[in-house]
Amino acid sequence: MKGTWMTPAVLSWLQQATGSLMRQAQGPAAG
Repeated sequence: MKGTWMTPAVLSWLQQATGSLMRQAQGPAAG
């Protein structure tokens, strides 16, 4: 069950989560 989580759906969700986290972290710093 190690390589089953590397699916396109999970990868896209991971990308979205990372993007939102980065935006949240850069928000206060940029403002």
